[in-house]
Amino acid sequence: MRIPLDYYRILGVLPQVTDKQLSQAYHDRCLQSPRREYSKMAILSRKQLLTQAYEILSDSEQRAAYEALCLESTLSDQLKSNPEIPLTGPGEEILPDSSPLDSKTLKIAPKHWIGALMILQELGEYELVIKFGEISLDTLSSPRSELYSSICEIQTDVILTIALAALELSREQWQQEEYEQAGISGGKGLSILQENCLFPSLQLEITKELYKLRPYRILELLAQPEKNRADRDRGKTLLQEMLKERQGIDGQGDDHSGLGIDDFLRFIQQLRTYLTASEQEDIFFRETNYRSAVAAYLRVYSLIASGFARKQPAFVVEAKDILDGLEKLQDVSLEKGICALLLGETQEAILALEQCEDEEVLTFVRQQSQGAPDLLPGLCLYGQHWLHTEVFSHFRDLKKRTDSLEDYFADQAVQTYLEQLSFDSQKNSLKEKQENEVMFSRTISRNDHVVQERRSFTKGRYVRKTRFQHQEPQLLVSGGGGIPTLATAATVPTTPYRRSFRENYSRGTRDRSVVTTSHQDSLRRSQTDQSLSLPTTADEPEQGSQRGSYKQTNPYRPSKTIFKFRPWFVLVASLTVLGAVGSSVKWIQYIVSPLVALEEEQLVLELRQPPITIPVPETRIKNQIKNQTEKLTIEDAKQVIEMWLLGKADAFGVDHKIESLNSILATPLLSSWKNRAQSLKKSQNYWQYKHNVTIKSLKITDNNPDKAVVEADVREIADFYQNGQRNANMSYDDRLKVRYELLREQDRWLIHSLELIN
Repeated sequence: MRIPLDYYRILGVLPQVTDKQLSQAYHDRCLQSPRREYSKMAILSRKQLLTQAYEILSDSEQRAAYEALCLESTLSDQLKSNPEIPLTGPGEEILPDSSPLDSKTLKIAPKHWIGALMILQELGEYELVIKFGEISLDTLSSPRSELYSSICEIQTDVILTIALAALELSREQWQQEEYEQAGISGGKGLSILQENCLFPSLQLEITKELYKLRPYRILELLAQPEKNRADRDRGKTLLQEMLKERQGIDGQGDDHSGLGIDDFLRFIQQLRTYLTASEQEDIFFRETNYRSAVAAYLRVYSLIASGFARKQPAFVVEAKDILDGLEKLQDVSLEKGICALLLGETQEAILALEQCEDEEVLTFVRQQSQGAPDLLPGLCLYGQHWLHTEVFSHFRDLKKRTDSLEDYFADQAVQTYLEQLSFDSQKNSLKEKQENEVMFSRTISRNDHVVQERRSFTKGRYVRKTRFQHQEPQLLVSGGGGIPTLATAATVPTTPYRRSFRENYSRGTRDRSVVTTSHQDSLRRSQTDQSLSLPTTADEPEQGSQRGSYKQTNPYRPSKTIFKFRPWFVLVASLTVLGAVGSSVKWIQYIVSPLVALEEEQLVLELRQPPITIPVPETRIKNQIKNQTEKLTIEDAKQVIEMWLLGKADAFGVDHKIESLNSILATPLLSSWKNRAQSLKKSQNYWQYKHNVTIKSLKITDNNPDKAVVEADVREIADFYQNGQRNANMSYDDRLKVRYELLREQDRWLIHSLELIN
């Protein structure tokens, strides 16, 4: 077999190298130890190739002949690229057997094949390693092939080399910002190890890097054009996997990406710009299984965007219902106000805006509403600007939309829906009023005098309520069913104030007072909110009353003459204390709310300055393998013992992989155990082992850091199979105390001796 190598590249030197430099390069290359997972046969094959290259280049005659061949090959390449240059001089002929490939490729014997692959990998030729490695493995499907037996002996080493090349190629592509290709390369290396059940520690290493790479892949895939549906679906699948492992957007699970909760929230905020409104609605709807407040809040934005852009108010109704449940965690009065505006509930929109503590927003709205009887003109202007800059800007398919409120309310489908919504609201309000009258009459039937007073109070208040309902703002033009449209007299400012996610507003100060003294609030809620809110049963007190407030005023509340026996200052003091407690509770709820992270700066996952460390590929010989002089730890010792037990299980197992002992045992212990394994193989019997290891002590020799003594408790469950049948008499389950003597050779820890301890 031929492989694209030359002797200079094998030793990592240039043709101009001196004899001294050549000798030093050969010595250094021999000292560089491959990974400890390689078998002794593979390491020997690599060293033999290094020696062959050194012997040819260190001999002056062989080196001169080789350099002449290289020069001829270079000239042939130039002639091939420039046909105007004559191929031969006068009286000269082209040598019949010469080939431009002779000096650029080496003919490799089967026993040196794995060594050549290892050297190619050290030179950073990862794609070539994968290519030639897969070709060699393909020969195993043809038992009659001449190379079948040779490849069988090195199959494990070839698989290891392919996996390592795939890992290094993945790291190289990661550095080049080719994230999906990096994931594919790393996945290839992992899959070949998993299919053959080899090298679990290397599998874990690759898996960890794939987890850290996953956020980058998601961003790259979701940024693809919408026509690349397969790539974008792959990105959404990876995102769903991360969310599941994290147990929701703000969950406590671990996806092994290295991103904390706040960083992940900012990552979600960043990738939203690559998703359409419908995609976001679908993703965040699934997150409701985890009862995530952040997912609910983000879903509100997708619903508002869809409702306004598609002119489907039903989405806005759903968004408003979700906002009702988020009030305990976050000040959402502005969002609720805009939802009410889009539903034609103008009075509710204004009242919600007045509860907003964002002074900059209120200032803008008041300035644009000067001369008007209420804040509706400014709210309409700000709401439209907010929809464009703070809602549409987070959706891939809506960024360039310039929809206006006029177009929205002028749509016939919107008008029909809002008219029906207004009718249903009034109908439900009347029905609830009647139910309250019946419930109240049953409750207070014992006192006719009090009942009479309450009914007259109710009657007078209902008259005032009816009068209030028929008031219309002067700057609104009826669009049918109470649908507001912008008055033409309103002027749009050139640069309206923008309320941005990325600006750190002190939204924590937006806690609303739990005591409302305005009759308009209670009247408004009795008319409009009841059609959208979940009804409160008689056994379950209203949320407002749970806070100790009178926010939702009962229309049948008795006159103050009934409470003559209570001093007025007790009531005032109680309300003051409850108000302070309510404000404190809301402030604490805001502080611990995960929604706060969405208002901070986004995680700039530009991938040029990643939040996690990107592994650096080992692309050159001098950086390929560093001498490991670190002190042996208990964890390292346990790994060495476990490797020995795995090797023992392979060597004495059904497949009799005796070569697995080469990478963990030192001579003369290696020869002894290989003889035992050979004898077992000849008898056509085998063992099946299960082990559990606990390190009890580790002692390193003071005057020799390359020697260590480890004592361990080993539980060995061994089943002996004779002629394919389990032999119960030979099988056993023992708990052993074993002393291992470890020796470091070529930066690898090997077991030099072992003995049982009584």
